[in-house]
Amino acid sequence: MILWATISFILSVVLLNYAQRTAVLVNFVDYPDSRKKHLKAVPPVGGIVIIPVFLILCYVSGFPLQEHFYFVAALILIGCVGVLDDKLYLPVNFRFIVHFIAAYLLVVGNGSTIYHLGNLFGFGDVSTQSMSVILSIICVVLLINAINMIDGLDGLCGGIVVIMLMALACAASISGGHETVLSLYILIGTVFGFLVYNYRSPFRKNASLFLGDSGSTALGLIICWFVIELTQPASSETQQGLLDPALIAWILAIPVFDCLALFFYRAWHGQSPFHSDRQHIHYLICDHTGDVESGVNFVHWLTLIYCASGVIIITLLDIPPAFIMPIWGGLFMLHASITFGAFRKILTKIV
Repeated sequence: MILWATISFILSVVLLNYAQRTAVLVNFVDYPDSRKKHLKAVPPVGGIVIIPVFLILCYVSGFPLQEHFYFVAALILIGCVGVLDDKLYLPVNFRFIVHFIAAYLLVVGNGSTIYHLGNLFGFGDVSTQSMSVILSIICVVLLINAINMIDGLDGLCGGIVVIMLMALACAASISGGHETVLSLYILIGTVFGFLVYNYRSPFRKNASLFLGDSGSTALGLIICWFVIELTQPASSETQQGLLDPALIAWILAIPVFDCLALFFYRAWHGQSPFHSDRQHIHYLICDHTGDVESGVNFVHWLTLIYCASGVIIITLLDIPPAFIMPIWGGLFMLHASITFGAFRKILTKIV
């Protein structure tokens, strides 16, 4: 596992360096504007490297990608459209349609369907029954956009994704392992390679490249695939996957909280759910503290706390989800309250 993560990390670092230089030569860059506060044009080439490195190494490592043809097709589709969007700024409605097509390929074509939600309320397994396909497609589209929307600061999205992937890999290993664990480590190494260029450090004051929509939406789709494969049974006739679905709610808490809270906020103010603004939790922290690093590190720590809590409480201690999901709901309400304007001074002091 570690060997493949190391190989993917090295390959990602090398190819991203080449992609960065090439993108500058052909003027494939993201320019700052009223919402984007980076200081200069930055190449959004993260996805262009992450997707092929992930797929190629999965194939080389022996993972049966041929059995997941429709997932690969969906990933390539969403990656290509993301590259076009990074260059041409495609209409929101068109991108949204593409997300639904990719979700359909994953859910119906690949068979990655959510049949069961686990014993969420203490009254037995919650089955999606006849709504499984529709619910699965909606969840996939939601998560694709949630990961895309959280990509707003240097190192933020990549760091969140790495933490979530490590939590999934840890929980899967504790629970007995799964064929996707190897590909989890490959993606972790690949995204770590991207963070070399995207995360701020004493050696790099600003990101030298971005994920781009191709990278953030692709990561969202891949995470959907991992989550469904790890939590759902092989068929609708059985009722248990490797991981408890409630664990996923904790692992994905930050991007899901932010996405849903923003949808409610924008609807309340009569705006499109895809309206661009600075009401994201990470932007609110930065605008109140004036410090990008503080905002990024705070959200990373929060993600780690949620992920670790889920893995420890649900996977290790095997505490029934019905006891802890109300806490999850309360944390979402707190997140939404901050989005709507409450507790911001307290949040700033905490950061």
